[in-house]
Amino acid sequence: MVDVNVHPTKAQVKFKDNGPVFRFVSRSLKDALEKHFGQAMTREPTPNLADATGPDSPTPWLLNEVTTQYNQKSFYGGNSPPEQQTFGTGSAPALAPTSGKTITETDLNAETGVWSSLHLIGQAANTYIVCQSPRALVLIDQHAAHERVLFEKIKKETQESRVEVQKGLFEELIELDRESIETLTDPRHQNLFQDLGFELLDRGPTTLSVTTRPAFLVDVGLKPLFERVAEQLNESGSSRAMDDLMTDIWATMSCHGAIRAGKTLSHGEMKALLRQMDEFAFSSFCPHGRPVSVQWTLRDLEKLFKRIV
Repeated sequence: MVDVNVHPTKAQVKFKDNGPVFRFVSRSLKDALEKHFGQAMTREPTPNLADATGPDSPTPWLLNEVTTQYNQKSFYGGNSPPEQQTFGTGSAPALAPTSGKTITETDLNAETGVWSSLHLIGQAANTYIVCQSPRALVLIDQHAAHERVLFEKIKKETQESRVEVQKGLFEELIELDRESIETLTDPRHQNLFQDLGFELLDRGPTTLSVTTRPAFLVDVGLKPLFERVAEQLNESGSSRAMDDLMTDIWATMSCHGAIRAGKTLSHGEMKALLRQMDEFAFSSFCPHGRPVSVQWTLRDLEKLFKRIV
């Protein structure tokens, strides 16, 4: 099962076949999480966005917290997401009251155009879009929301073989380690990258050539993206189902292509994002587990300001 001779001081031990180990750990974690949280995720009733009645409505806060922390640590290697920034020089008070609710998929699918019908107030800290519904104040994480839009878009276009491709006048050369280049240009992965809108060529020991890319990544630096995708392909081995692998790659691409936290958006850009959010059966989380939005009902606000007890 293991090879103990890969390190002279036995500081490391290598599995001879890591595929079954990866499959065992991955499936065991997934089964345990689904068993523990599955009922709350699928059966817990949630209020409609326009009909929220206050803090008596059930809030799966524990599920949101655990899901967010787990996905951030798994995707970013235990560090905070790169788009998170600290604003100001002092210690800011907690932005969200404990009664803040994550807007759920049930809320959003109850009617069409629910996001674009919100009254847009503005942008907070160049990170959160501030809106108002008839009965609630709504904050939207611009990066998480755009990431979800891009994830659904690239997933749909890939499955329908109609990814919009941008071809440059010249090939783009990216410096990567040899193992990553061999993984990315492996003939077994050629169709996968073609479906995603990439044409990749091996140009030398540490040089990867990119001649086409998906149009929504036209202004995005590709080196971090390819480093992560190569890592995902190497981790998957032969035991990883292709659907799971593609989901990971779509999530990686959408994260790198999404609006970053700290970017100033115009009124028109914020309205455009709200309209795009209505184009898909939207999820309440980004592909990596962070909530897209939270809301406070007027009753929540009145209690915060001691207008009611």
